[in-house]
Amino acid sequence: MQRTKEQDNAIAPEITPVDAVLAIGGTTDEALSIMDATGLDFTPVVDDAGAFAGIVLRRAVERGCRAMGHVSENCRVINHLKRNVQQHILGESFGSDVNAGRERGPVVVLSREGAPVGILQAAG
Repeated sequence: MQRTKEQDNAIAPEITPVDAVLAIGGTTDEALSIMDATGLDFTPVVDDAGAFAGIVLRRAVERGCRAMGHVSENCRVINHLKRNVQQHILGESFGSDVNAGRERGPVVVLSREGAPVGILQAAG
């Protein structure tokens, strides 16, 4: 038996609003500053039109950028962008695919226009 949208939304996880995003031309230093301010281990990145482009992970910057001796003020986030991120459109029902995705990491909640508006944190 298939669940209804109301049943899916009744078990919907709480969405944490996105307080800050980084433009795709930003630096890893700016990404780390946003992560420190938001308390998250990643920062959503948007393209020039404001649509979601991916995320930059703290560990990618620390292991990939700093460990290689890059100067974080000059290193662009596009060099560390993770594009294959689980996404969910705001207003659509929360099915088992979203909850399964949360086991692998954060799920980025997007507006219908494609802008990041929230985060579903990894389960557990």
